[in-house]
Amino acid sequence: MNRETQDRIINLSSALLTALVIAIVGYFSFSSFQKIQMASIDDPSLKVSDENRIAKSERIDTEEVIEEMNRIAEAQRLEKERLEAE
Repeated sequence: MNRETQDRIINLSSALLTALVIAIVGYFSFSSFQKIQMASIDDPSLKVSDENRIAKSERIDTEEVIEEMNRIAEAQRLEKERLEAE
C-alpha cells in the first residue's frame, strides 16, 4: 500500500468519524429540544418560544415612572407648603 492510498484512507475515515459525531450531537440536541417542547405543551410556564420575553408586568414603563415621580414631588411640595403655613 503506497503513501497516497494510506492518506486517502485516513482522510476518509476522519471524515466519516466527524460526520458520525456531528450526527450524534445533532440527534441528541434535537431530541432534547423535542422533550422540552412536549413538556411546554402541558405546562405553559415552560414555553420555549416565550423563554426570552419579559412579561408586561415585569417591564418598567418610563411614562409610569415619570408620573409616579411627579406625584411624589407634588405630594412633598404640598406637605412642605402645609408645614410652612403652620
